[in-house]
Amino acid sequence: MNHVDDTGKQLCLSGCPLLYAIKNDETIDADVYLHHKKGHRIPIHVRSIPYKENGFILGAVEIFSNRSSKQFQDAIYDVEKHLNYIDPLTEVFNRYFINDKLDKFIENKDKFAIMFIDIDNFKKVNDMYGHLNGDIVLKVVAETIKRNSDDGYVVRFGGEEFIVFKQVNDLDEAKKHAEKLRMLVERSVIRFEFKYRPTISVGLTMLNGFEVNEAIDRVDSAMYQAKRNGKNQIYVYE
Repeated sequence: MNHVDDTGKQLCLSGCPLLYAIKNDETIDADVYLHHKKGHRIPIHVRSIPYKENGFILGAVEIFSNRSSKQFQDAIYDVEKHLNYIDPLTEVFNRYFINDKLDKFIENKDKFAIMFIDIDNFKKVNDMYGHLNGDIVLKVVAETIKRNSDDGYVVRFGGEEFIVFKQVNDLDEAKKHAEKLRMLVERSVIRFEFKYRPTISVGLTMLNGFEVNEAIDRVDSAMYQAKRNGKNQIYVYE
């Protein structure tokens, strides 16, 4: 199953909900991230229930439910698809959505975080494995970001660059979400001739009343600082 928790710990090796339920004779609920066969991580709620006969525990039953906001994303997708605001490869919004539609969805600019995400060493992927495999990496990373961004807006800004607009309470919450995305992308597995694990560099800032394009310039520079600091990390523009 290869599921991980919020910290990236592999639960099959330590902290498995199923084994906990059996060992402690106790129903347990947990939020985990499963490894999809296509490579991305999806958020799942799991309930593990001990199974007994004649007072003896014989095993456990697990119930899985999807806790992503895919319905929210799909609803917007259906409305906007015919207006050409969807990137055909990754099926997230394209940059025209930012120019034409985003302001209509953002009501309180003080409560929105912007994350500028760039896939590390992506040119090497295209050069070594070809553009078709590069497209697979783009789709896996985009799907991981979209499935785990709750009610945020995910945009493919160009090439291997993505922007996430997400309503949050404060910068600390935004940092936690950015780190979760970074970790989940790193824990994704893509199979070429061998297993490939992508990483991302993330620039982060709060919108704080700025115009969207000005805020994008800020997170763009923050993302490049994350690259200069060693990649696979987050840099906050405060």
